[in-house]
Amino acid sequence: MAQKVRLDSIRTMVKTEKRVVVSELSQQFEGTEETIRRDLEKLEKRDWQHVPAVERAQKVYLLVDHTKFGKVAFTRLFGIDQIDVVITDRKPPAEWLEWFAANNVQLIF
Repeated sequence: MAQKVRLDSIRTMVKTEKRVVVSELSQQFEGTEETIRRDLEKLEKRDWQHVPAVERAQKVYLLVDHTKFGKVAFTRLFGIDQIDVVITDRKPPAEWLEWFAANNVQLIF
């Protein structure tokens, strides 16, 4: 099997199953475990460079001062739905408190 096809298949498996086993991949692709390990190293180097840290994080914290609530930012680094904990200097407006509660976002102020 061509390396590109194998790498694409492994990448898809990692994304859908969230884990892979080298010995199982080696049997599936009829290759050595060393080849599969090299493939995984290539994928890690290539793919992790392009995945934002927020998508790799186990928990996402947003530190924001009270003046930022309700404002539109110039750029967007990640979606608000990816935040787990918000830390701010003052209690946010009621609509934000409701949104945090409805979306299981922990609030610290």
